[in-house]
Amino acid sequence: MRLSWLVPAFIFIIIPLLGFYNVASGNFVEDRIIAWVVMIGMFLAGIACIILAITQDGSKYVTGTLIKKNSTQDYETHGTLPKGYHNSEPTLPDISDYDSFFDIKNKIWKVKNREFPIIENISESDLKWFSEKMELAGKVSAGEMEMTQEEADKIDEEVREKLYQIELGTDYKTIQSYLTQEEEGKLFGLLYNFVTQIKTIENASNHPMFNPMLLQSEELNKFDLENNFQRYTWQQAEDLVGKLFEKKNYTVTIGVPTSDGGIKRQGDFGIDVEAKNGTEYLGIQVKHWENDVGFEDVAKTLGVAQKFNKVIIVSTKSGFTSQARKHADDNPYLIELWDSNKFKDELRNYLLK
Repeated sequence: MRLSWLVPAFIFIIIPLLGFYNVASGNFVEDRIIAWVVMIGMFLAGIACIILAITQDGSKYVTGTLIKKNSTQDYETHGTLPKGYHNSEPTLPDISDYDSFFDIKNKIWKVKNREFPIIENISESDLKWFSEKMELAGKVSAGEMEMTQEEADKIDEEVREKLYQIELGTDYKTIQSYLTQEEEGKLFGLLYNFVTQIKTIENASNHPMFNPMLLQSEELNKFDLENNFQRYTWQQAEDLVGKLFEKKNYTVTIGVPTSDGGIKRQGDFGIDVEAKNGTEYLGIQVKHWENDVGFEDVAKTLGVAQKFNKVIIVSTKSGFTSQARKHADDNPYLIELWDSNKFKDELRNYLLK
Protein backbone atom coordinates (compact mmCIF):
# COMPACT_ATOMS: atom_id res chain seq x y z
CA MET A 1 0.00 0.00 0.00
CA ARG A 2 1.18 3.52 -0.77
CA LEU A 3 -0.07 5.83 1.99
CA SER A 4 0.59 9.06 0.07
CA TRP A 5 -2.51 8.42 -2.08
CA LEU A 6 -4.78 8.47 1.01
CA VAL A 7 -4.44 12.25 1.49
CA PRO A 8 -6.11 13.25 -1.81
CA ALA A 9 -8.57 10.38 -1.32
CA PHE A 10 -9.66 11.88 2.01
CA ILE A 11 -10.08 15.36 0.45
CA PHE A 12 -11.97 14.12 -2.63
CA ILE A 13 -14.40 12.06 -0.54
CA ILE A 14 -15.04 14.23 2.55
CA ILE A 15 -15.77 17.46 0.62
CA PRO A 16 -18.40 15.83 -1.68
CA LEU A 17 -20.05 14.14 1.32
CA LEU A 18 -20.42 17.51 3.05
CA GLY A 19 -21.67 18.96 -0.24
CA PHE A 20 -24.24 16.18 -0.67
CA TYR A 21 -25.66 16.98 2.76
CA ASN A 22 -25.95 20.73 2.09
CA VAL A 23 -27.37 20.33 -1.44
CA ALA A 24 -29.91 17.80 -0.21
CA SER A 25 -30.89 20.24 2.56
CA GLY A 26 -31.32 23.04 0.02
CA ASN A 27 -28.62 25.25 1.56
CA PHE A 28 -26.58 27.94 -0.43
CA VAL A 29 -26.76 26.21 -3.83
CA GLU A 30 -28.55 27.93 -6.72
CA ASP A 31 -27.72 25.47 -9.53
CA ARG A 32 -28.12 22.03 -7.99
CA ILE A 33 -27.36 20.11 -11.23
CA ILE A 34 -23.84 21.59 -11.56
CA ALA A 35 -23.23 21.03 -7.86
CA TRP A 36 -24.23 17.37 -8.11
CA VAL A 37 -21.96 16.79 -11.17
CA VAL A 38 -18.94 18.41 -9.47
CA MET A 39 -19.42 16.50 -6.24
CA ILE A 40 -19.95 13.14 -7.96
CA GLY A 41 -16.74 13.73 -9.97
CA MET A 42 -14.78 14.53 -6.82
CA PHE A 43 -16.20 11.47 -5.08
CA LEU A 44 -15.13 9.18 -7.96
CA ALA A 45 -11.65 10.74 -7.92
CA GLY A 46 -11.44 9.94 -4.21
CA ILE A 47 -12.38 6.30 -4.87
CA ALA A 48 -9.64 6.15 -7.57
CA CYS A 49 -7.06 7.46 -5.08
CA ILE A 50 -8.03 4.73 -2.61
CA ILE A 51 -7.60 2.07 -5.31
CA LEU A 52 -4.15 3.46 -6.21
CA ALA A 53 -3.13 3.51 -2.55
CA ILE A 54 -4.08 -0.17 -2.19
CA THR A 55 -2.66 -1.54 -5.45
CA GLN A 56 0.64 0.36 -5.81
CA ASP A 57 3.78 -1.02 -4.19
CA GLY A 58 5.27 1.84 -2.25
CA SER A 59 8.39 -0.14 -1.30
CA LYS A 60 10.00 0.60 -4.67
CA TYR A 61 9.59 4.34 -4.29
CA VAL A 62 12.72 5.00 -2.30
CA THR A 63 15.69 7.27 -2.74
CA GLY A 64 18.84 5.18 -2.68
CA THR A 65 21.79 3.88 -4.63
CA LEU A 66 21.83 1.17 -7.26
CA ILE A 67 25.11 -0.62 -7.95
CA LYS A 68 25.92 -1.04 -11.63
CA LYS A 69 28.76 -3.55 -11.59
CA ASN A 70 31.66 -1.10 -11.50
CA SER A 71 30.07 1.92 -9.87
CA THR A 72 27.19 3.38 -7.90
CA GLN A 73 24.73 6.01 -8.92
CA ASP A 74 22.31 8.04 -6.77
CA TYR A 75 18.83 8.49 -8.12
CA GLU A 76 15.14 8.13 -7.26
CA THR A 77 14.18 4.72 -8.58
CA HIS A 78 10.43 5.18 -9.08
CA GLY A 79 10.24 1.42 -9.42
CA THR A 80 12.27 1.19 -12.64
CA LEU A 81 15.93 0.80 -13.55
CA PRO A 82 17.74 3.80 -15.01
CA LYS A 83 18.84 3.62 -18.64
CA GLY A 84 21.84 1.37 -19.19
CA TYR A 85 21.27 -0.97 -16.24
CA HIS A 86 20.88 -4.61 -17.25
CA ASN A 87 21.63 -8.14 -16.14
CA SER A 88 24.48 -8.95 -18.51
CA GLU A 89 27.96 -9.74 -17.20
CA PRO A 90 30.77 -7.60 -18.61
CA THR A 91 33.28 -9.60 -20.65
CA LEU A 92 36.66 -9.11 -22.23
CA PRO A 93 36.61 -7.27 -25.57
CA ASP A 94 35.55 -9.43 -28.49
CA ILE A 95 38.21 -9.31 -31.20
CA SER A 96 35.56 -9.05 -33.90
CA ASP A 97 34.20 -5.85 -32.31
CA TYR A 98 37.34 -3.85 -33.05
CA ASP A 99 38.95 -2.80 -36.32
CA SER A 100 42.26 -1.77 -34.78
CA PHE A 101 44.72 -4.52 -33.90
CA PHE A 102 46.63 -2.31 -31.48
CA ASP A 103 43.45 -1.07 -29.81
CA ILE A 104 42.58 -4.66 -28.85
CA LYS A 105 46.13 -5.40 -27.76
CA ASN A 106 46.25 -2.33 -25.53
CA LYS A 107 42.93 -3.14 -23.87
CA ILE A 108 43.98 -6.68 -22.98
CA TRP A 109 47.44 -5.69 -21.82
CA LYS A 110 45.97 -3.01 -19.60
CA VAL A 111 43.86 -5.68 -17.92
CA LYS A 112 46.79 -8.06 -17.59
CA ASN A 113 49.40 -5.53 -16.45
CA ARG A 114 47.28 -3.68 -13.93
CA GLU A 115 44.27 -5.61 -12.65
CA PHE A 116 45.36 -9.20 -13.23
CA PRO A 117 48.45 -9.14 -10.94
CA ILE A 118 46.18 -7.99 -8.12
CA ILE A 119 43.68 -10.79 -8.68
CA GLU A 120 46.39 -13.36 -9.41
CA ASN A 121 47.43 -13.82 -5.76
CA ILE A 122 43.96 -14.01 -4.23
CA SER A 123 43.13 -17.35 -2.62
CA GLU A 124 40.25 -19.54 -3.75
CA SER A 125 38.16 -18.70 -0.67
CA ASP A 126 38.66 -14.99 -1.23
CA LEU A 127 37.78 -15.34 -4.89
CA LYS A 128 34.55 -16.97 -3.78
CA TRP A 129 33.92 -14.03 -1.46
CA PHE A 130 34.41 -11.53 -4.28
CA SER A 131 32.22 -13.66 -6.56
CA GLU A 132 29.41 -13.45 -4.03
CA LYS A 133 29.75 -9.66 -3.97
CA MET A 134 29.67 -9.67 -7.76
CA GLU A 135 26.49 -11.74 -7.70
CA LEU A 136 24.95 -9.28 -5.24
CA ALA A 137 25.83 -6.37 -7.52
CA GLY A 138 24.28 -8.27 -10.42
CA LYS A 139 21.00 -8.73 -8.56
CA VAL A 140 20.87 -5.06 -7.72
CA SER A 141 21.52 -3.93 -11.28
CA ALA A 142 18.95 -6.44 -12.57
CA GLY A 143 16.31 -4.87 -10.35
CA GLU A 144 15.84 -8.03 -8.30
CA MET A 145 16.66 -6.06 -5.17
CA GLU A 146 17.33 -2.48 -4.11
CA MET A 147 20.10 -0.96 -2.09
CA THR A 148 20.27 2.32 -0.20
CA GLN A 149 23.35 4.53 -0.11
CA GLU A 150 24.10 3.33 3.40
CA GLU A 151 23.99 -0.33 2.31
CA ALA A 152 26.19 0.39 -0.72
CA ASP A 153 28.75 2.20 1.45
CA LYS A 154 28.82 -0.74 3.84
CA ILE A 155 29.59 -3.21 1.04
CA ASP A 156 32.26 -0.90 -0.36
CA GLU A 157 33.86 -0.74 3.07
CA GLU A 158 33.75 -4.55 3.38
CA VAL A 159 35.49 -4.94 0.03
CA ARG A 160 38.20 -2.45 0.95
CA GLU A 161 38.77 -4.15 4.29
CA LYS A 162 39.01 -7.52 2.54
CA LEU A 163 41.66 -6.16 0.19
CA TYR A 164 43.73 -5.01 3.15
CA GLN A 165 43.50 -8.50 4.67
CA ILE A 166 44.41 -10.39 1.49
CA GLU A 167 48.06 -11.14 0.74
CA LEU A 168 48.41 -9.30 -2.57
CA GLY A 169 52.17 -9.52 -2.89
CA THR A 170 52.26 -5.73 -2.50
CA ASP A 171 50.82 -3.15 -0.13
CA TYR A 172 47.84 -0.98 -0.96
CA LYS A 173 49.95 2.18 -1.35
CA THR A 174 51.91 0.44 -4.09
CA ILE A 175 48.66 -0.43 -5.83
CA GLN A 176 47.60 3.22 -5.58
CA SER A 177 50.91 4.35 -7.05
CA TYR A 178 50.35 2.62 -10.40
CA LEU A 179 46.61 3.19 -10.66
CA THR A 180 45.17 6.57 -11.56
CA GLN A 181 42.50 7.95 -9.26
CA GLU A 182 39.80 6.94 -11.71
CA GLU A 183 41.24 3.43 -12.06
CA GLU A 184 41.48 3.08 -8.30
CA GLY A 185 37.79 3.95 -8.08
CA LYS A 186 37.03 1.17 -10.55
CA LEU A 187 39.31 -1.38 -8.92
CA PHE A 188 36.64 -3.00 -6.80
CA GLY A 189 34.20 -3.26 -9.68
CA LEU A 190 36.95 -4.75 -11.83
CA LEU A 191 37.54 -7.37 -9.16
CA TYR A 192 33.85 -8.25 -9.29
CA ASN A 193 33.96 -8.57 -13.05
CA PHE A 194 37.22 -10.42 -13.59
CA VAL A 195 37.43 -12.99 -10.79
CA THR A 196 35.43 -15.41 -12.92
CA GLN A 197 37.52 -14.68 -16.01
CA ILE A 198 41.07 -15.19 -14.79
CA LYS A 199 41.74 -18.12 -17.12
CA THR A 200 40.41 -16.11 -20.03
CA ILE A 201 42.84 -13.30 -19.25
CA GLU A 202 45.70 -15.78 -18.90
CA ASN A 203 44.90 -17.40 -22.22
CA ALA A 204 44.52 -14.04 -23.96
CA SER A 205 47.84 -12.76 -22.64
CA ASN A 206 49.60 -15.88 -23.94
CA HIS A 207 48.06 -15.54 -27.40
CA PRO A 208 50.55 -14.45 -30.10
CA MET A 209 48.43 -11.37 -30.66
CA PHE A 210 49.27 -10.09 -27.17
CA ASN A 211 52.81 -11.46 -26.88
CA PRO A 212 55.08 -8.39 -26.67
CA MET A 213 58.04 -10.22 -28.22
CA LEU A 214 56.01 -11.05 -31.30
CA LEU A 215 54.54 -7.56 -31.47
CA GLN A 216 57.98 -5.96 -31.32
CA SER A 217 59.46 -8.39 -33.82
CA GLU A 218 59.43 -7.54 -37.51
CA GLU A 219 59.27 -11.22 -38.37
CA LEU A 220 56.09 -12.60 -39.86
CA ASN A 221 54.14 -14.88 -37.53
CA LYS A 222 51.19 -17.19 -37.97
CA PHE A 223 48.77 -14.79 -36.36
CA ASP A 224 49.55 -12.14 -38.99
CA LEU A 225 47.97 -14.43 -41.56
CA GLU A 226 44.97 -15.13 -39.34
CA ASN A 227 44.54 -11.42 -38.65
CA ASN A 228 44.88 -10.46 -42.34
CA PHE A 229 48.05 -8.41 -41.74
CA GLN A 230 46.27 -5.83 -39.58
CA ARG A 231 49.50 -4.64 -37.95
CA TYR A 232 51.16 -3.97 -41.32
CA THR A 233 51.25 -0.57 -43.01
CA TRP A 234 51.27 -0.47 -46.81
CA GLN A 235 55.03 0.14 -46.75
CA GLN A 236 55.56 -2.89 -44.49
CA ALA A 237 53.36 -4.96 -46.81
CA GLU A 238 55.64 -4.04 -49.72
CA ASP A 239 58.69 -5.01 -47.65
CA LEU A 240 57.04 -8.35 -46.81
CA VAL A 241 56.47 -9.09 -50.50
CA GLY A 242 60.12 -8.24 -51.14
CA LYS A 243 61.26 -10.70 -48.44
CA LEU A 244 59.06 -13.39 -49.97
CA PHE A 245 60.68 -13.06 -53.41
CA GLU A 246 64.14 -12.98 -51.84
CA LYS A 247 63.31 -16.35 -50.28
CA LYS A 248 62.35 -17.52 -53.77
CA ASN A 249 65.92 -16.68 -54.91
CA TYR A 250 65.14 -13.40 -56.63
CA THR A 251 67.27 -10.28 -56.39
CA VAL A 252 64.84 -7.69 -55.06
CA THR A 253 64.61 -3.91 -55.31
CA ILE A 254 61.84 -2.13 -53.40
CA GLY A 255 60.83 1.30 -54.69
CA VAL A 256 63.29 3.56 -56.48
CA PRO A 257 66.74 4.14 -54.92
CA THR A 258 67.51 7.82 -54.26
CA SER A 259 70.86 9.65 -54.40
CA ASP A 260 71.09 9.81 -50.62
CA GLY A 261 70.77 6.03 -50.28
CA GLY A 262 67.09 6.02 -49.39
CA ILE A 263 64.10 4.55 -51.17
CA LYS A 264 61.31 6.44 -52.90
CA ARG A 265 58.06 4.52 -52.85
CA GLN A 266 55.96 4.40 -56.00
CA GLY A 267 52.41 5.69 -56.40
CA ASP A 268 49.28 3.58 -56.61
CA PHE A 269 49.92 2.42 -60.18
CA GLY A 270 53.71 2.19 -60.11
CA ILE A 271 55.77 -0.96 -59.62
CA ASP A 272 56.53 -1.39 -55.91
CA VAL A 273 58.92 -4.37 -56.03
CA GLU A 274 61.29 -5.44 -58.81
CA ALA A 275 62.47 -9.07 -58.72
CA LYS A 276 65.18 -10.59 -60.98
CA ASN A 277 66.24 -14.21 -61.36
CA GLY A 278 68.43 -14.82 -64.39
CA THR A 279 66.54 -13.68 -67.45
CA GLU A 280 63.27 -13.46 -65.56
CA TYR A 281 62.38 -9.89 -64.63
CA LEU A 282 59.19 -9.36 -62.61
CA GLY A 283 57.40 -6.12 -61.77
CA ILE A 284 55.27 -6.48 -58.65
CA GLN A 285 52.60 -4.10 -57.44
CA VAL A 286 51.32 -4.48 -53.87
CA LYS A 287 47.72 -3.54 -53.08
CA HIS A 288 47.23 -3.42 -49.30
CA TRP A 289 43.53 -2.65 -49.65
CA GLU A 290 40.42 -3.80 -47.81
CA ASN A 291 38.36 -3.80 -51.03
CA ASP A 292 38.84 -5.94 -54.13
CA VAL A 293 41.12 -4.60 -56.86
CA GLY A 294 39.21 -3.63 -60.01
CA PHE A 295 39.75 -3.78 -63.79
CA GLU A 296 40.94 -0.16 -64.13
CA ASP A 297 43.59 -0.66 -61.44
CA VAL A 298 44.96 -3.71 -63.27
CA ALA A 299 44.92 -1.99 -66.69
CA LYS A 300 46.74 1.11 -65.37
CA THR A 301 49.45 -1.03 -63.80
CA LEU A 302 50.05 -2.85 -67.09
CA GLY A 303 50.43 0.52 -68.80
CA VAL A 304 53.60 1.35 -66.82
CA ALA A 305 55.17 -2.11 -66.86
CA GLN A 306 56.55 -2.55 -70.39
CA LYS A 307 60.14 -3.31 -69.32
CA PHE A 308 59.18 -6.42 -67.33
CA ASN A 309 58.69 -9.98 -68.54
CA LYS A 310 55.62 -10.19 -66.38
CA VAL A 311 53.65 -8.17 -63.84
CA ILE A 312 52.31 -9.65 -60.62
CA ILE A 313 49.69 -7.74 -58.66
CA VAL A 314 49.50 -8.90 -55.03
CA SER A 315 46.30 -8.08 -53.14
CA THR A 316 47.47 -8.71 -49.57
CA LYS A 317 44.12 -8.31 -47.77
CA SER A 318 41.44 -8.87 -50.41
CA GLY A 319 40.90 -10.15 -53.96
CA PHE A 320 39.99 -9.01 -57.48
CA THR A 321 36.76 -8.23 -59.27
CA SER A 322 35.52 -10.59 -62.00
CA GLN A 323 36.40 -8.01 -64.70
CA ALA A 324 39.97 -7.75 -63.39
CA ARG A 325 40.35 -11.54 -63.40
CA LYS A 326 39.02 -11.79 -66.96
CA HIS A 327 41.57 -9.20 -68.09
CA ALA A 328 44.36 -11.26 -66.50
CA ASP A 329 43.01 -14.47 -68.07
CA ASP A 330 43.11 -12.77 -71.49
CA ASN A 331 46.78 -11.82 -70.96
CA PRO A 332 48.29 -14.80 -69.09
CA TYR A 333 51.87 -14.12 -70.28
CA LEU A 334 51.77 -10.49 -69.19
CA ILE A 335 50.01 -10.47 -65.85
CA GLU A 336 49.42 -12.67 -62.81
CA LEU A 337 47.01 -11.89 -59.97
CA TRP A 338 47.58 -13.03 -56.39
CA ASP A 339 44.63 -12.63 -54.05
CA SER A 340 45.11 -12.77 -50.27
CA ASN A 341 44.71 -16.57 -50.18
CA LYS A 342 47.40 -17.10 -52.83
CA PHE A 343 49.68 -14.62 -51.02
CA LYS A 344 49.22 -16.41 -47.68
CA ASP A 345 49.95 -19.79 -49.29
CA GLU A 346 53.22 -18.41 -50.68
CA LEU A 347 54.14 -17.01 -47.25
CA ARG A 348 53.44 -20.36 -45.58
CA ASN A 349 55.62 -22.15 -48.11
CA TYR A 350 58.60 -19.79 -47.96
CA LEU A 351 58.55 -17.59 -44.84
CA LEU A 352 56.75 -19.69 -42.23
CA LYS A 353 58.59 -22.97 -42.70
